Amino acid sequence: AAAGIDAVLVPTIEEQQYSTPRETRLEFYEAWFKYRLRLYAPDGSLIGEWFMTAYGKSPPEFMRSADDAFNEAVRLALRDAGAKLATGFQAIPEVKAWLDSRAGPGGA
Repeated sequence: AAAGIDAVLVPTIEEQQYSTPRETRLEFYEAWFKYRLRLYAPDGSLIGEWFMTAYGKSPPEFMRSADDAFNEAVRLALRDAGAKLATGFQAIPEVKAWLDSRAGPGGA
């Protein structure tokens, strides 16, 4: 195990979907990602595995350019993923159990 490494988080994109105004008949682009997240201990053992989805939709002001609108939808989907990971990480049962086990007697 590498010194100072508590765990390694490995995200994998399992599915991705994009939609355009032509497909939806609406004035925005959408991006949706489904991630499989795996958390490993430094010795390579799996601590936990779970799925997470992320979504982004470009606001109408980005419709001047298809590239800008698409990029904004993807950027918002990535931001959604980051926010979900930051706020929900400790709520994953396997992660919670692992964190609790590291806290030692009497909690953190």
